[in-house]
Amino acid sequence: MPTNYNPETREYTDNWTGEFSIDKYWSNNPAWIFYDLVVNPRYGLGKYGFGEGVLDKWNLYSIGKYCDELVETGYRSVIPLSDFTMPPNGYTITIDDSVAQKGSAFFRKAGFQTGATASFFKLKQSDGNSVSYAFRCRVANPKYDDTSGEEKLTFDLLRELNPEYVFQKYKKTSGGVTTEWLREKFNTENDTNLSPLKWLHNYIVQNFNIKDTEVDGLPFEGRDFINKYTTGFPVFRGIAEGKVGIELSKTRPLLEPRFTTNVYLDREQDAYNALNDLAAVFRGMLYWNSGFVFLSNDQVREAVLLFTNANVREGVFNYAGTAKSTRFTSVLVRYNDERDNFKPKVEYVEDAAGLRKFGHLEKKLIALGCTSRSQAHRLGKWFLFTNQTESDLVQFNTGTEASYLRPG
Repeated sequence: MPTNYNPETREYTDNWTGEFSIDKYWSNNPAWIFYDLVVNPRYGLGKYGFGEGVLDKWNLYSIGKYCDELVETGYRSVIPLSDFTMPPNGYTITIDDSVAQKGSAFFRKAGFQTGATASFFKLKQSDGNSVSYAFRCRVANPKYDDTSGEEKLTFDLLRELNPEYVFQKYKKTSGGVTTEWLREKFNTENDTNLSPLKWLHNYIVQNFNIKDTEVDGLPFEGRDFINKYTTGFPVFRGIAEGKVGIELSKTRPLLEPRFTTNVYLDREQDAYNALNDLAAVFRGMLYWNSGFVFLSNDQVREAVLLFTNANVREGVFNYAGTAKSTRFTSVLVRYNDERDNFKPKVEYVEDAAGLRKFGHLEKKLIALGCTSRSQAHRLGKWFLFTNQTESDLVQFNTGTEASYLRPG
């Protein structure tokens, strides 16, 4: 794992130096599973002489972060979602209740209480542009105010505390303090039944000479402690408004990582095919060039090179379309449902507009390592969308500037 990555919270802190942690962690991020299979000397390509140097780790790091981004699952919230606003560079969420008139009792029932996990999505910036990512944060210091005639709920955002990150910053020994050591100490010394967050805060204050100042009504620590010693997804990116809902423990999640994989590789197989199958989990492709393994995946990018009649031989572009028989309009995605003892399930996805235009053309897909119904549904939607929109092929001859391009 990268040294700035926490696989439990899926968060990347600060800039990555290119170094990997010497400790071993479990992760279902397909990008880091891919890296492990390439460099591992026992069960991966590492036993054949492949190492970190043959892989573009910076590109893989970008793909890994893309896999960990939270996206909407499509499940409905038990409690109706609320519209929120947030001031520029702020951390206080405001829900205007003057129209809905839900009242303070509703928000308490909806779970807007200190420590609850809130999901934020359908985000927009102050200029009105939509934001592609979503995030989760903890609720802190909720207040319902109806005294001024403008009924509203306000609460602050707490980011998840990463104990290992804190103790790496404030080392007790030259070697630092590991998460395992911290958990053992918490289990043996927490005789007052404090929460891990409260216990860790007290331990840091008592052992590292950090003053607990500016409590400001927050549940465990002062504002200064939050700003300096917590990690998590940054929320100060010009977000102005969006939707917010509370994640309840007994309901399906509102957000989940874009790609995860849970799979057993129980027999030897061709390395190239196995790695390509794994890369397909994050819509990627693998190719070998000049002694290096390169990865490319399907995500939004800016154009890197422009071709016109001026830099194409004789200014000629030859176009061709895909056959009508390949314009699939429905898809059956096979996956293993983690919410039903990992039993095999099939998710059906269709393109209504395509059905009216081309009729019923069905395709069957196997989602390798997929245990989430919503991820299987997203795979089906992506397949149908690309199948219907990427229907033209273009061929042309150009100069040496095309050597700058890579597949994908």
